[in-house]
Amino acid sequence: MVTYYATPTSNINLIIELDKGRGRELVKTIPTNINNNEWRQWDVLFNEVGVYYLTIELDNTEYYKSIPPITVTKYVAEEGSSVPVINTDDASLRLYLTAKGRLNDETNKDVWRSTYGSQDILCDLSGFNWMTNGWIEDENGDTALHLTNGATAIIPFSPFERDSNQKGAERNGRVIEIDFKISNIRDLTKPGITCKSTYTSEVNGELVEKINTGIQIYGNKAQLFSILDTPKYEDMSGRTTIFKENERIHLTYIINSLTNTPNRIVYTLLNGVVSSLSLYDEKDQFVDESSQNASKFVFDSTFMDIDIYNVRVYGTSKTPNFIL
Repeated sequence: MVTYYATPTSNINLIIELDKGRGRELVKTIPTNINNNEWRQWDVLFNEVGVYYLTIELDNTEYYKSIPPITVTKYVAEEGSSVPVINTDDASLRLYLTAKGRLNDETNKDVWRSTYGSQDILCDLSGFNWMTNGWIEDENGDTALHLTNGATAIIPFSPFERDSNQKGAERNGRVIEIDFKISNIRDLTKPGITCKSTYTSEVNGELVEKINTGIQIYGNKAQLFSILDTPKYEDMSGRTTIFKENERIHLTYIINSLTNTPNRIVYTLLNGVVSSLSLYDEKDQFVDESSQNASKFVFDSTFMDIDIYNVRVYGTSKTPNFIL
């Protein structure tokens, strides 16, 4: 935790870097542009074992030209623990799958499961040759599940499941994180990553599949749909986020709880930075069409190559500063 006193004339940044043995890599930069004189604090969550460098930059040169910027750097060694520790954040973790440390020569290379919460979730992997695809290191030395030539990964878990009160993600809030990279796009009109509940509707005499609630990720954009902004009612594109091909993308959706009035906000973050936010209607829902037609994560490399680094879902909402 970093505590500081900020004023309107202070320009303070906290820069978080992780050294994995190949030099420092930027994890996140947190600016503090505020208008009041007050004490603030950052709570920093370390997700990986390694050496973290926390650099605090104080730049007052805009107001005091003769005073150079002040920089203080500390390092924190996160060694992990042999004893499993469940903190309050882990308690709300519903799904966590990571490719870190996986190898194609493992005996159980085709097994990928999450055992957080009360569920044992086994991913269905198919179409892999475990040589040119599967658990492959990228150019930065980070391991991903590399999908090519029609290989698929299906995670039978719904972040939009109905509860006993017929509510969905909006009841307690939700955090959905997908850490991925898309390359070698062959069709921009087809999604490669989906997590959606669908229904069929007759259009001009033909049955057409439409989205009830969910996520669609194409080669250059991601979309989040709720009940009231799906094409069921009109031709809308949902909450759309644009990104670049061949770049690792950490996409995060934070859905605030419906009871958090008036802050019924959906945050979209790209690589830990808030890209957009929107207010959803009190009558809106992020919920599957039915328990029989529940959403699930589907990664399909038919129309593009996909690298999956991490997939994580929390059963409650978090603040954007929680996400690294």
